[in-house]
Amino acid sequence: MELNSYHLKVDIMRSTIIPTYNEAISFEDYATLMHDWTKWANQHGCKLSTGENIPITFWFVMVGGTRQLHQSILSNKRANSGSVTANIAKVVYYLSVLSDDQFLAEIHKHVGYFEAKVNDENKLNIERQRLTHQLSHQAAKIAYDAGGFVKVSDIAKKLEINESRAKTVIKNVLKFAQYDAMLDVSKTKLKVKGIRN
Repeated sequence: MELNSYHLKVDIMRSTIIPTYNEAISFEDYATLMHDWTKWANQHGCKLSTGENIPITFWFVMVGGTRQLHQSILSNKRANSGSVTANIAKVVYYLSVLSDDQFLAEIHKHVGYFEAKVNDENKLNIERQRLTHQLSHQAAKIAYDAGGFVKVSDIAKKLEINESRAKTVIKNVLKFAQYDAMLDVSKTKLKVKGIRN
């Protein structure tokens, strides 16, 4: 592997995408690169502590950014136009110029960090779901006690949450079989006519 005028030349390529120093990397190229790196890492025996292959979601711990950003790029939720941040592009470039042995060493260093981050996120998601479930019952009680339609904004204020979160809570109320609940035509007010046991 040699560098020539800031362009990368690779003898054994880890990817068909070859980043160039200080140039943007499109979302499409980033996704291709992450797929290529995942395949390469797994072909070279990289594993999680569970013995499972390195998943494509692994790379966010090495390149930076959040797992959500990384996943949205990989799942094409972002427009095909656009590029990753300059900081991520630089990290990708520097990872790309590492020798194979150095690259493998970096992957191995980051496995524990990746597993810890995923574990923390899973715990947070479980706690968030538990809290949303709890808030849903409170929102249902607020609407039931009011005896008519209650604005989502009023439910949000009473539960001390933002309106976006209140909409999620109300969707749960509508799903729960124990509540005879409905939204008004504008879908901005909740009514709970009854509670089933």
